[in-house]
Amino acid sequence: MPHPVHQPHDKGYKYLFKNKDAFLQLLRSFVPATWVQSIDPQCLVLVDKSYITQEFADKEADIVYRLKSTEDDVIFYVLLELQSTVDYLMPFRLLLYMVEIWREVYSNTPQNERESKNFRLPAIVPLVLYNGRPRWTAATSFQDILAGNEQFAGHLLNFNYELISVQSYSDQHLMRLANLVAAVFMLDKSRNLKQVFKTLRRLQRVLSQMTPDDFQRFKTFLRKIIAPYLSEKEQARVEEILQQAGPEEGKVMVTNIERILAESMADAEQRGIQQGIAQGMAQGMAQGLARGELKKARESALAALREGLDPQLVSKITGLPQEEVLELQKKIVH
Repeated sequence: MPHPVHQPHDKGYKYLFKNKDAFLQLLRSFVPATWVQSIDPQCLVLVDKSYITQEFADKEADIVYRLKSTEDDVIFYVLLELQSTVDYLMPFRLLLYMVEIWREVYSNTPQNERESKNFRLPAIVPLVLYNGRPRWTAATSFQDILAGNEQFAGHLLNFNYELISVQSYSDQHLMRLANLVAAVFMLDKSRNLKQVFKTLRRLQRVLSQMTPDDFQRFKTFLRKIIAPYLSEKEQARVEEILQQAGPEEGKVMVTNIERILAESMADAEQRGIQQGIAQGMAQGMAQGLARGELKKARESALAALREGLDPQLVSKITGLPQEEVLELQKKIVH
């Protein structure tokens, strides 16, 4: 059975939150800010471009939405950074992404407008979605990573980002939300197949109440969670089940997938037992051969000692430690 890869579901999050409805659900469920509740979905537009700079090209993914506020008629951006490990440079990384957004806005604004007294750069609200297991211990304020931040506080650039830490939400809290993002978070917290079993069973009612679109997104995320645990043949069987299932078949889907996963676990356990037996037999044979060779070496040493050979020479010939040869010599004497 394939070994699980590190964070196989990172791409699942990017797929999920490039959907406007799912992203809005994330904001309304996990960002405690008044502006979130006043968002008009029609004014939320995905910016289909990454602002990750070359320095951080090997890091996680960013997702950016452009939003026109219904209250102040202000254009601003929501930047979501996906993160699976604690990064102590996160405030600096976010700043670089924000500067790239501002640079693009500035470049795309006619010169006469950007030189106007009334020109304003858009506000950018940075969010970090963290799904790692260790507690997030990086600074959430940009000023906190600057030397001398207390001495020069009034003169330094500063901003805070909103941290959404998947592991910090209890299953009870997520079950009360009973929506797609909460269900995905619960699934993400499942770190092995047994926990996946338990989570899917608990989510049966939530799945049955999802819209067809949300259910389809959940299935896509589920694929990425369980695929690393399965062989190609098992993945094909799971895929057939997922293709046929809709929200109303959620319970049947869970039961059928659970059966396949249980078979996979049983097969893996059986292979482990068989491998253990084979290793034990091989080890026993090796030990037996070693004991046989040791016995022959001792017999040869005794014969050589009886012929009067020097113990040091016998040790070199037989490979036995000189102390053991001397002990054998005592037996001959006695």
